[in-house]
Amino acid sequence: MGGGMDRSTRKNICFNKWKSPRHLSPLLFRFANSLLTVGNRGFYTLGMKAFFGVLLCLAFTCAQAFAISGGPDYGGGGQVSTTGIYAGILMPSNSDNSLALFTVTIPKTGIGSGTFAIFRNGLFYPGTFQGIADPDSAKMTGVIDAKFERTVATKVTDTSTETFVYTYYANGSVEARIKANTNLFSSASARLDGQGKVTFTNTEGNPAGFSDGPVIYDVIGFKQAEATSL
Repeated sequence: MGGGMDRSTRKNICFNKWKSPRHLSPLLFRFANSLLTVGNRGFYTLGMKAFFGVLLCLAFTCAQAFAISGGPDYGGGGQVSTTGIYAGILMPSNSDNSLALFTVTIPKTGIGSGTFAIFRNGLFYPGTFQGIADPDSAKMTGVIDAKFERTVATKVTDTSTETFVYTYYANGSVEARIKANTNLFSSASARLDGQGKVTFTNTEGNPAGFSDGPVIYDVIGFKQAEATSL
């Protein structure tokens, strides 16, 4: 009519112009083709929806990229009180033949104190555990001091002996995270999870009482009781 092009002709011209893969990917090509199948008003409406949809996706992507991650981490179960009575074990991270137990009471003020005992290579080391717990980071830091003495009587002559006293030492440190217990059926309100390092020496020269550097332990523990009048 009057030399003008009908809707089908205009569609074919646009289709042929942009159907080359150099211009559009197959998915985008099908999208453009679907837009051209509607009238001018429909094309405008769908085009604006697609345009604003792309802008919205871009806005969410940028917002996520510049977001600041973080916040206080209290072990997944909420904030915990660091004061109280704790107990735990030290299990060697490697094949070292040893096992340790400890208890410590963390007061509201001052340094916490408790007992420590470790059994290694047939030798028993009794000792003490002293530590503190940071209420902001929920981290416990402690020092270990364990030792025992071994008395050996050596015959010098047929009628006399000489007595020697040898000391065996186990000294080290513990760093553990205090986490809120997520087990609803447990009576322990908090758990301990961390690492310990203990070095073994002795004055007798006994290889069983030496360690080639510190022995690394996994610390596993729990809170036995809350602080009431500590």
